[in-house]
Amino acid sequence: MATNAPLPLFTINPTSVAVATNVKLSEAYVAQLIKDAKTCPFFGFDVESMPSRQVRLVQIASRKTVYVFDINKIDGVSNIPHICAAYIEYVPQASQRLSSPSCETIRDAKALMHSDEVELAGAGELSRLHRMFDLSGATSGLQFSSCVALETLSKVWLGRGLNKDFQPAQEWNGELSDEHYTYAATDAAVGLAIYHSMMTVNILSTARPRLWIFSGYDTCSGETVGLVKDYAPYAATSTQCITSMEGSLAKMQKRLRDADETLPGDDFDTWSEKNMPEAVELCSSLAEAFVAYNKKMSERKR
Repeated sequence: MATNAPLPLFTINPTSVAVATNVKLSEAYVAQLIKDAKTCPFFGFDVESMPSRQVRLVQIASRKTVYVFDINKIDGVSNIPHICAAYIEYVPQASQRLSSPSCETIRDAKALMHSDEVELAGAGELSRLHRMFDLSGATSGLQFSSCVALETLSKVWLGRGLNKDFQPAQEWNGELSDEHYTYAATDAAVGLAIYHSMMTVNILSTARPRLWIFSGYDTCSGETVGLVKDYAPYAATSTQCITSMEGSLAKMQKRLRDADETLPGDDFDTWSEKNMPEAVELCSSLAEAFVAYNKKMSERKR
């Protein structure tokens, strides 16, 4: 019998979390990240922002360690230290494969730019990889670029839930505890774990970078640079075009009815049947086709 028992939680060892609270530690951690990139060029990435939209934490996960940069505590500076900013902006460009997989990387890119004018380069969206694997969102009308919740990705790809108990009540303001740092680090670590699980699927491991990795963020347009808009199989599965066609059909049917109410027909045919038989026949055929289509789509969703 199937049960709704909660999934085991995704956790990390608190000793694997390295928190930078000064410039010296920041420089040391960035140097280690650059070294790690030579053997594993992908990192988990996340940021936490305060209500003021100022970025408070930057979390970067390697295979063994999650580095958390507490921007407010690094010698009292109010923005991201130069060495950390340089890593975020430049290092991802040092390797064609280097990226920072996350489920909301575009959101993070916007936060970094608005908060500190730091451009996140070479970052990947796990949501896009997931939608390449699972096309069901298309039949629900969701765009290929729409975000998939991190908790959903964790459940699907790792069979693990996420613990939200240590999310700060003050939304990352004020003093943070070790538990808060570990909570923040977990989001970056789980993103990396999800990425490695996705890479076991051939269609994802061979995906064109432009489908999920963007090269920059355009502040003028508010759009990412380098991403294609859609994934062809996802677009083909989408019901949006069908819905649009149904709307056009309904509009045409109304116009024909309005014409029949305005101008008389004869004893056998309405005005539209007499003067526009091809259009009437087309509308009738399309209406029948849409009924059959919608019935099959409803059966598929059951």
